[in-house]
Amino acid sequence: MIGVSMSDLPRLSASKIKTFSTCPKQYWYRYVNKDKTRHISAAMGSAVHASIDRTYKAKKENQPVDPATFYTQSWYSELEKSDIPDDDKVYRDGLQIVNRYDWDRRTPLQGEVEFILPFPDPHNPICELHGFIDQVYDWGLVDLKTNKRKPDLLLLNNDLQFIIYSWAYIQLYGEKPNHTFWHHLRTGDDLEADAFSVNKLDYVLRKIDNL
Repeated sequence: MIGVSMSDLPRLSASKIKTFSTCPKQYWYRYVNKDKTRHISAAMGSAVHASIDRTYKAKKENQPVDPATFYTQSWYSELEKSDIPDDDKVYRDGLQIVNRYDWDRRTPLQGEVEFILPFPDPHNPICELHGFIDQVYDWGLVDLKTNKRKPDLLLLNNDLQFIIYSWAYIQLYGEKPNHTFWHHLRTGDDLEADAFSVNKLDYVLRKIDNL
Protein backbone atom coordinates (compact mmCIF):
# COMPACT_ATOMS: atom_id res chain seq x y z
CA MET A 1 0.00 0.00 0.00
CA ILE A 2 1.37 3.42 -0.95
CA GLY A 3 0.79 6.62 1.01
CA VAL A 4 -0.68 4.98 4.13
CA SER A 5 -2.10 7.58 6.50
CA MET A 6 -3.68 7.74 9.94
CA SER A 7 -5.25 11.13 9.20
CA ASP A 8 -8.74 12.19 10.24
CA LEU A 9 -9.55 13.26 6.69
CA PRO A 10 -12.53 11.54 5.04
CA ARG A 11 -11.38 8.65 2.86
CA LEU A 12 -13.09 8.44 -0.52
CA SER A 13 -12.77 6.31 -3.64
CA ALA A 14 -13.85 6.73 -7.25
CA SER A 15 -16.67 4.24 -6.58
CA LYS A 16 -17.97 6.22 -3.61
CA ILE A 17 -17.89 9.52 -5.52
CA LYS A 18 -19.58 8.01 -8.59
CA THR A 19 -22.25 6.32 -6.47
CA PHE A 20 -23.09 9.57 -4.68
CA SER A 21 -23.15 11.49 -7.99
CA THR A 22 -25.56 8.95 -9.48
CA CYS A 23 -27.79 8.32 -6.46
CA PRO A 24 -27.19 9.80 -2.98
CA LYS A 25 -29.72 7.34 -1.51
CA GLN A 26 -27.79 4.38 -2.87
CA TYR A 27 -24.62 5.91 -1.40
CA TRP A 28 -26.32 6.12 2.01
CA TYR A 29 -27.41 2.47 1.90
CA ARG A 30 -24.03 1.17 0.72
CA TYR A 31 -21.53 3.31 2.62
CA VAL A 32 -23.38 4.85 5.59
CA ASN A 33 -25.85 2.11 6.43
CA LYS A 34 -23.16 -0.48 5.54
CA ASP A 35 -25.36 -2.66 3.34
CA LYS A 36 -22.93 -5.44 2.37
CA THR A 37 -25.17 -6.94 -0.32
CA ARG A 38 -22.97 -7.76 -3.31
CA HIS A 39 -23.93 -8.88 -6.79
CA ILE A 40 -22.39 -12.13 -8.01
CA SER A 41 -21.01 -10.43 -11.14
CA ALA A 42 -18.87 -8.24 -8.86
CA ALA A 43 -17.55 -11.37 -7.14
CA MET A 44 -16.71 -12.85 -10.54
CA GLY A 45 -14.89 -9.67 -11.57
CA SER A 46 -12.84 -9.72 -8.35
CA ALA A 47 -11.94 -13.40 -8.92
CA VAL A 48 -10.82 -12.68 -12.49
CA HIS A 49 -8.68 -9.74 -11.35
CA ALA A 50 -7.13 -11.77 -8.53
CA SER A 51 -6.28 -14.70 -10.83
CA ILE A 52 -4.62 -12.44 -13.41
CA ASP A 53 -2.55 -10.66 -10.76
CA ARG A 54 -1.60 -13.96 -9.10
CA THR A 55 -0.56 -15.46 -12.46
CA TYR A 56 1.82 -12.60 -13.25
CA LYS A 57 3.32 -12.78 -9.75
CA ALA A 58 3.85 -16.54 -10.12
CA LYS A 59 5.52 -16.02 -13.51
CA LYS A 60 7.82 -13.36 -12.05
CA GLU A 61 8.81 -15.65 -9.17
CA ASN A 62 9.23 -18.70 -11.46
CA GLN A 63 6.48 -20.50 -9.56
CA PRO A 64 3.95 -22.96 -11.08
CA VAL A 65 1.36 -21.08 -13.13
CA ASP A 66 -2.23 -22.29 -13.46
CA PRO A 67 -4.60 -19.34 -14.16
CA ALA A 68 -7.72 -21.56 -14.21
CA THR A 69 -6.93 -22.98 -10.75
CA PHE A 70 -6.09 -19.51 -9.44
CA TYR A 71 -9.46 -18.29 -10.73
CA THR A 72 -11.39 -21.18 -9.16
CA GLN A 73 -9.72 -20.63 -5.80
CA SER A 74 -10.42 -16.88 -5.96
CA TRP A 75 -14.03 -17.51 -7.04
CA TYR A 76 -14.86 -19.62 -3.98
CA SER A 77 -12.98 -17.23 -1.72
CA GLU A 78 -15.13 -14.34 -3.02
CA LEU A 79 -18.35 -16.33 -2.57
CA GLU A 80 -17.43 -17.21 1.01
CA LYS A 81 -16.35 -13.67 1.85
CA SER A 82 -19.61 -12.14 0.58
CA ASP A 83 -21.89 -15.07 1.54
CA ILE A 84 -23.13 -15.42 -2.07
CA PRO A 85 -24.56 -18.73 -3.41
CA ASP A 86 -22.66 -20.43 -6.21
CA ASP A 87 -23.72 -19.80 -9.81
CA ASP A 88 -22.18 -22.13 -12.39
CA LYS A 89 -23.09 -19.92 -15.36
CA VAL A 90 -21.34 -16.86 -13.90
CA TYR A 91 -18.40 -19.01 -12.76
CA ARG A 92 -17.91 -20.34 -16.30
CA ASP A 93 -18.22 -16.85 -17.76
CA GLY A 94 -15.28 -15.71 -15.63
CA LEU A 95 -13.29 -18.87 -16.36
CA GLN A 96 -13.70 -18.24 -20.09
CA ILE A 97 -12.37 -14.69 -19.65
CA VAL A 98 -9.29 -15.99 -17.81
CA ASN A 99 -8.65 -18.76 -20.35
CA ARG A 100 -8.87 -16.24 -23.20
CA TYR A 101 -6.50 -13.71 -21.63
CA ASP A 102 -3.31 -13.00 -23.65
CA TRP A 103 -0.54 -13.43 -21.08
CA ASP A 104 2.24 -12.58 -23.54
CA ARG A 105 0.77 -9.30 -24.75
CA ARG A 106 2.48 -7.26 -22.01
CA THR A 107 3.80 -7.83 -18.51
CA PRO A 108 3.05 -5.24 -15.81
CA LEU A 109 5.76 -3.93 -13.51
CA GLN A 110 3.25 -4.10 -10.65
CA GLY A 111 -0.29 -5.33 -10.20
CA GLU A 112 -3.07 -4.33 -7.80
CA VAL A 113 -1.25 -1.19 -6.62
CA GLU A 114 -3.20 0.16 -3.64
CA PHE A 115 -2.90 3.86 -2.84
CA ILE A 116 -4.13 6.22 -0.13
CA LEU A 117 -3.21 9.79 -1.03
CA PRO A 118 -4.16 13.29 0.21
CA PHE A 119 -6.25 15.13 -2.39
CA PRO A 120 -5.72 17.46 -4.17
CA ASP A 121 -2.23 17.83 -2.61
CA PRO A 122 -0.45 17.08 0.70
CA HIS A 123 -0.40 20.75 1.77
CA ASN A 124 -4.12 21.57 1.60
CA PRO A 125 -5.96 18.25 1.49
CA ILE A 126 -9.74 18.03 1.68
CA CYS A 127 -9.82 14.23 1.78
CA GLU A 128 -7.81 11.09 1.09
CA LEU A 129 -8.38 9.18 -2.13
CA HIS A 130 -8.14 5.40 -1.99
CA GLY A 131 -7.99 2.96 -4.88
CA PHE A 132 -6.33 0.01 -6.60
CA ILE A 133 -4.60 0.40 -9.97
CA ASP A 134 -4.90 -2.97 -11.72
CA GLN A 135 -1.65 -2.83 -13.69
CA VAL A 136 1.23 -0.34 -13.68
CA TYR A 137 3.78 -0.05 -16.50
CA ASP A 138 6.71 2.33 -17.06
CA TRP A 139 4.54 4.05 -19.70
CA GLY A 140 1.27 4.26 -17.73
CA LEU A 141 -1.56 2.13 -16.40
CA VAL A 142 -4.17 -0.42 -17.44
CA ASP A 143 -7.56 -0.95 -15.83
CA LEU A 144 -8.98 -4.43 -16.46
CA LYS A 145 -12.73 -4.62 -17.04
CA THR A 146 -15.10 -7.59 -17.24
CA ASN A 147 -18.03 -5.41 -18.44
CA LYS A 148 -20.17 -6.89 -21.19
CA ARG A 149 -20.25 -3.57 -23.05
CA LYS A 150 -17.47 -1.16 -23.89
CA PRO A 151 -17.98 2.50 -22.88
CA ASP A 152 -18.29 5.46 -25.21
CA LEU A 153 -14.84 7.08 -25.54
CA LEU A 154 -16.17 10.53 -24.63
CA LEU A 155 -17.56 9.14 -21.36
CA LEU A 156 -14.32 7.28 -20.71
CA ASN A 157 -12.28 10.46 -21.13
CA ASN A 158 -14.35 12.06 -18.35
CA ASP A 159 -14.66 9.01 -16.13
CA LEU A 160 -14.02 9.80 -12.44
CA GLN A 161 -12.03 6.62 -11.89
CA PHE A 162 -9.64 7.31 -14.76
CA ILE A 163 -9.16 10.94 -13.75
CA ILE A 164 -8.35 9.87 -10.18
CA TYR A 165 -6.08 7.00 -11.26
CA SER A 166 -4.16 9.23 -13.68
CA TRP A 167 -3.72 11.79 -10.88
CA ALA A 168 -2.60 9.03 -8.48
CA TYR A 169 -0.05 7.74 -11.02
CA ILE A 170 1.49 11.22 -11.12
CA GLN A 171 1.65 11.36 -7.31
CA LEU A 172 3.23 7.90 -7.10
CA TYR A 173 5.67 8.00 -10.00
CA GLY A 174 6.32 11.70 -10.53
CA GLU A 175 5.13 11.89 -14.13
CA LYS A 176 1.97 11.86 -16.18
CA PRO A 177 1.12 8.44 -17.68
CA ASN A 178 1.80 8.36 -21.41
CA HIS A 179 -0.99 5.83 -21.88
CA THR A 180 -4.07 5.01 -19.83
CA PHE A 181 -5.90 1.93 -21.11
CA TRP A 182 -9.38 0.58 -20.33
CA HIS A 183 -8.78 -3.08 -21.24
CA HIS A 184 -11.87 -5.07 -22.17
CA LEU A 185 -11.17 -8.59 -20.93
CA ARG A 186 -13.96 -10.15 -22.98
CA THR A 187 -12.58 -9.02 -26.35
CA GLY A 188 -8.95 -8.11 -25.57
CA ASP A 189 -9.56 -4.59 -26.89
CA ASP A 190 -7.83 -1.53 -25.45
CA LEU A 191 -9.59 1.83 -25.22
CA GLU A 192 -7.18 4.67 -24.50
CA ALA A 193 -8.49 7.38 -22.18
CA ASP A 194 -7.31 10.98 -22.21
CA ALA A 195 -8.20 11.39 -18.57
CA PHE A 196 -5.92 13.99 -17.06
CA SER A 197 -6.07 17.80 -17.10
CA VAL A 198 -6.46 20.60 -14.56
CA ASN A 199 -10.09 21.09 -15.64
CA LYS A 200 -10.82 17.41 -15.00
CA LEU A 201 -9.28 17.64 -11.54
CA ASP A 202 -11.55 20.61 -10.86
CA TYR A 203 -14.45 18.40 -11.92
CA VAL A 204 -13.41 15.81 -9.29
CA LEU A 205 -13.10 18.57 -6.68
CA ARG A 206 -16.66 19.72 -7.39
CA LYS A 207 -17.97 16.15 -7.09
CA ILE A 208 -16.18 15.69 -3.74
CA ASP A 209 -17.46 19.07 -2.55
CA ASN A 210 -21.04 17.96 -3.31
CA LEU A 211 -20.53 14.70 -1.46
